[in-house]
Amino acid sequence: MIPPGKVAKYFFDRFPEIRPSTNGWYDFTCPFCGAFKGAAQFEEDRVKCWRGCFSGDSRHFVAELEQVTLAQAWKILIQVEGEIYIEAATYKSRIPKLK
Repeated sequence: MIPPGKVAKYFFDRFPEIRPSTNGWYDFTCPFCGAFKGAAQFEEDRVKCWRGCFSGDSRHFVAELEQVTLAQAWKILIQVEGEIYIEAATYKSRIPKLK
C-alpha cells in the first residue's frame, strides 16, 4: 500500500489549486476534462472526476495521467519525496485539515 501522505504530496505538487472539500475529499482541476471537478480522498485512496472522466485509486489515476504502466505508476508514487500528513475530517467539522 502506498502511504496516503505520499499520494497527497503527489497531488499537492501537481495541482496547485487543490483545496479541501467535505468528508475528507480534496477538489482540483481534472486533467482529463479541464473542469474543477476532480476529487481525491487520500485516506481511502480514491480519485474521481464528478463529470465521469475517471474513477479509481491513485495508482490507476497516475498510470492514466502519466501514460505509464501500473507498476511504473506505483514506483512514481512510492518515490515521491516527502509526505503531507492530513488530519482526517470528523463528522462535526466535515472539512479536513492539513497537519
